[in-house]
Amino acid sequence: MTIRVISFTTKGRELAADIAAAFPDEEIELYEKKECNSALVKSAFDEKTPLVFIGALGIAVRKIAPYIKDKTKDCPVIAIDETGRYVIPVLSGHIGGANALALRLAEKIGGEPVITTATDINGCFAVDVFAGHMGLRIVNPQRIKTVSAKALEGETVLMSVAPEIKDGRLYIESAPAGCVKEADYYMDNPDIIITDRDDETRDALILKPKRLVLGIGSKKGKTFARIRQAFEAFMAEAGAAEEDILTVSSIDVKKDEKGIIALAKSIGAPFLTYTADELMALEGDFSSSEFVRQTVGTDNVCERAALIAAGEGGEIIRKKTSYDGITLALAKIKAGR
Repeated sequence: MTIRVISFTTKGRELAADIAAAFPDEEIELYEKKECNSALVKSAFDEKTPLVFIGALGIAVRKIAPYIKDKTKDCPVIAIDETGRYVIPVLSGHIGGANALALRLAEKIGGEPVITTATDINGCFAVDVFAGHMGLRIVNPQRIKTVSAKALEGETVLMSVAPEIKDGRLYIESAPAGCVKEADYYMDNPDIIITDRDDETRDALILKPKRLVLGIGSKKGKTFARIRQAFEAFMAEAGAAEEDILTVSSIDVKKDEKGIIALAKSIGAPFLTYTADELMALEGDFSSSEFVRQTVGTDNVCERAALIAAGEGGEIIRKKTSYDGITLALAKIKAGR
């Protein structure tokens, strides 16, 4: 994980250095006051890179204000006072993971995490966290507050899974014990409906399993901005939504490619890689390139990576498309999985 830590005073710089030392396995980018410009903050929001401001909470608020959109798109933001006493998640506590990161930071620097989200401090079911863990797209996020309000009142949340979804009970069983009760899809009026159906219009929070896998290949050193531009063009041409992407996949020689890693973060999807042998072992009709085979050991990266990540029954729904050294393909996970 990349974390941007911005300090504004001498004490703040010292604390920033302590944070970097405490997270040796993370990529900690350190910035000072003079470097904290609009481009730095905007790019963090674009890439969903966590921002940690060491200084007054008001400074963080003013810096991020122009870029705040909604809870499903904002990057995680945390404010820490320069003594390291208080660690405060400011934005995207659940979906972006700011609350979890704040707890980690507080533990490392000996501070106190100041968590303010109601479901956390009351130990209640947080449906947006649940959706993220289970690979579910939140179709109508405005309904999150309705579900959370019911949970905060101590009422059992009713959840229904459409019958065509295989092993649908796993969703029920994965919810915190005592917080959620299974409802009949046809007979009851559930608070949450998990479905693949596009015509579900009932007055409930609709969650849909993410079923798209993005396969990607690129020349070395392609920037996030260029890859993101190619990705947006590709998705528009495919008529697909990035919110439905479950994973981003490629060949293992690209596992450290910063532009691709940043793209996956911006989508909010894990980045999976496979060896050339694993990709070549996959049977199917692929757009073959002898040059690619000689370079990385497989005749196609994006289509093969997308299909292998989609699993049994998956299918390519948009074949290899090239954008100036960037190749993209889209696979769909079999419905009902």
